[in-house]
Amino acid sequence: MEASRRYIGARVKRKEDPRFITGRGRYVDDIQMPGMLYAAFLRASYAHAKIKSIDVSRAERIPGVVGVFTGDYFKGKVAPLMTAWALTGADLKPIKWPVVAYDKVRFTGDIVAVVVAEDPYVAYDALEAIDAEYEPLPVVVNVEEAVKPGSPQLHDEAPGNVAFTWRLVGGESFDEVSRKTGRTTSFRLVNHRLIPSAMETRGAVALYNRWTGELTLWVTSQNPHVHRLIVSSVLEFTS
Repeated sequence: MEASRRYIGARVKRKEDPRFITGRGRYVDDIQMPGMLYAAFLRASYAHAKIKSIDVSRAERIPGVVGVFTGDYFKGKVAPLMTAWALTGADLKPIKWPVVAYDKVRFTGDIVAVVVAEDPYVAYDALEAIDAEYEPLPVVVNVEEAVKPGSPQLHDEAPGNVAFTWRLVGGESFDEVSRKTGRTTSFRLVNHRLIPSAMETRGAVALYNRWTGELTLWVTSQNPHVHRLIVSSVLEFTS
């Protein structure tokens, strides 16, 4: 009870402020490694489209560019991204999501190519030298429309665009309760989007030690254990 009166509803002093307001905060951009290379990602401008071709020849010839890689390069080299957790009794349909799209793009901003260069500005300039050709596919932006028969299919592994149906059982069934009360009420519930915006968005530094087989990753995140799980899965690391 004493702890509740002390903290609940009371102002709590932020512990991280001193290092930030005195210039001692450490951001991803502050981390510099010997021989560091920089990556920039070409993202699709279509929400749904087949990838017809990606020509990276001009980008590869730019001085300072170390390499340009499309989705075909990563096939068989890294595992697909994890996209779901195990839900008991939900008939969950895991999706095989490639780290870089190679057959088609499934949302606006889907990655289709990666440029690695000696300088971050060179890497981003090289993106403009990549020629990508797409075949647009039908799109749907409303969740309710997406699950209707005949709607554009996003993933073959999830027919009807339904990832899972999670049924929870407890107490009396809905039908039993409805019969007892003699009335039912229905309503439409809208859950607004939540989009956290960090000061450093999607920034990361990776250091691989080839002698020990260890990978150290600096990343803007509040979920370091989840990042470790996903990266280990994609790279098929074992502890």
